[in-house]
Amino acid sequence: MVQQQQQQPPVDKYKLEKMFSAYANDPRDDVGSGRIGPNGMLRLLNDLQLDPTDRRVLILACKLKAQTQCEFSWEEWQQGLSALRVDSLDKLRERLQELDAELSEPAAFRELYSFTFLYGKLSSQRNLDLETALAYWKILFKDKASLVF
Repeated sequence: MVQQQQQQPPVDKYKLEKMFSAYANDPRDDVGSGRIGPNGMLRLLNDLQLDPTDRRVLILACKLKAQTQCEFSWEEWQQGLSALRVDSLDKLRERLQELDAELSEPAAFRELYSFTFLYGKLSSQRNLDLETALAYWKILFKDKASLVF
């Protein structure tokens, strides 16, 4: 018997734009126009009820394929949230929780770990410095950090 996949409604691009504009172009951020910068990111995380050191923040950056720490471009936002099939904060919060639970799968964890290495280092670096690596490991291995550190 062939199982039918549930048809999900398409992502509402207007809702994505509205969400993005609520956090982008903060005058205190020096990231250029059309980007969510550090201050906008903090407001987003507050609205998602996430601490900046929560592993789900890295998951979000990974799924949006963010190129720069503490920043999202419109393209990253639109493409990433469309791929996740979310167009509201509630849906995003729920999806991030699901993705966090999926990290018990080795392939999912490997994807996040690899992303974090590239995300955390400067483009001129071959490796992460020890202090940065330890900070990211504490986030990545949140459930096992007390055993490792």
